[in-house]
Amino acid sequence: MNSLRHRLLLWISISLLIMFLLAGLVLFAYVQHELGLHFDAVLLERATILARTTEQMADGGLYFEFLEAELVQHHSADSDEYFQVWTRQGQTMGRSPSLEPGGLPVSLPLIQDPFFQNLLLPDGRLGRMVVLSFLPHEEEVPALDTYIMALAIPRTELETILSRVLHGLFFSGLALLLGLFPGIWLSVNRALQSLDQLGRQTSAIKADDLSFRFPVDKIPRELQPISLRLNDLLHRLQAAFDRERRFTADAAHELRTPIAELKTLAEVGLAETLSDMSEMHPYFEDALAIAQHMELLVSLLLTLSRCQSGQQNIEKTFCPSVRAVLADVWTLHKEEAAARGLNANLEDKNDFSVESDPALLAAIFDNLLSNAVAYTPEGASLWIKTDIRDKGASVIISNTVQGLEESDLPRFFEPFWRKKQTFSSESHAGLGLALVEAYAHLLNIDLSLSLDLSERLLLCRLTFPEALKADVSGEKPAFS
Repeated sequence: MNSLRHRLLLWISISLLIMFLLAGLVLFAYVQHELGLHFDAVLLERATILARTTEQMADGGLYFEFLEAELVQHHSADSDEYFQVWTRQGQTMGRSPSLEPGGLPVSLPLIQDPFFQNLLLPDGRLGRMVVLSFLPHEEEVPALDTYIMALAIPRTELETILSRVLHGLFFSGLALLLGLFPGIWLSVNRALQSLDQLGRQTSAIKADDLSFRFPVDKIPRELQPISLRLNDLLHRLQAAFDRERRFTADAAHELRTPIAELKTLAEVGLAETLSDMSEMHPYFEDALAIAQHMELLVSLLLTLSRCQSGQQNIEKTFCPSVRAVLADVWTLHKEEAAARGLNANLEDKNDFSVESDPALLAAIFDNLLSNAVAYTPEGASLWIKTDIRDKGASVIISNTVQGLEESDLPRFFEPFWRKKQTFSSESHAGLGLALVEAYAHLLNIDLSLSLDLSERLLLCRLTFPEALKADVSGEKPAFS
């Protein structure tokens, strides 16, 4: 269970349940103790009354006035109460008619006076017995000695009361727990709102905008150290990113002048070697090619820097046919694809419209198709198709690859990254896919890569969330 909210609810509920169980057990034990004391007090009082109504006869016997008074609970053979009287030597002087010949289980002499104990009554029920010593009531002659009386009654009434108390505690505790749970749920959710808000704010931070700072004064004290550390981290990351962007832009600007001079010198050298020193002509051609490649590299770096800093101009217009843009770009690469013997599979079925910048959109397609044609092994296959669904439309460019692994995909959009085992082309500066990612972000296009290891296919999907199905009433732009 990885949810902090669920953990809090679980442990609070378990803690409350344990607390209620312990409190209920303590309360039940206390009530049981108090009711037991009261029950014993009533039992002792009744036994004392019976002892006070017992007289010493002249012949040494005992006369029980309560039997003479025809107290049914003692006189009847079906009585629920039992009494028995002994001498101190253990001789039985009287007992309830309902008692069996064995009598009540009393050990003499008494260790404690009065003495209470639980027992099993002759009728099989649980009972409570009190045993005490007494002097008979003196009417005709003085009492000769003390006697022992035992009185036993059923615990039915006491057990009934305790059962009702136990049920009452159980149902009241259950109702209290059920009543507290919504309050606990609301309290935990309210207490974690600040943490949820911190999570939402953190997830909303984007790599291209690190200016956000967490408000420290408006959050609970426990979260303030986290917010302070996150703010410090964001500040350091923003400073590092700004330094990197400034370095890229500054380096590109500084290189433009010497590259332009090198290019000019190479062009002048080529012009001079047409008539004299023709053997130097290939060297100046190589120097010019290098200068042009460096100029392209600097231009791409400046463009990437503008995109990352948000300075790239975007002029969105309505593009009625994405397939037409894709077909126009493909015409720039189909000769190279044919020269390398690539099997190009071009789907000509679906089309859709978007609100976008045509130049940037064409640049995205140009870089992706250029990389696909250049890095697909000779004689292998390349696929281009469009897919229209309810949640948007997509352009899918896939090609056969060699030597790539799933772990390589996250690095595809890093500037200048190349897989050593893959085919390398000197015409590529290593910034094309980085620009594709930057342009896609500016145009709100979802860009994703996936690798089909079974077919050794690299699939690049461009998803347009706000795409509209194109009007197909006119002529469809087709790949050729």
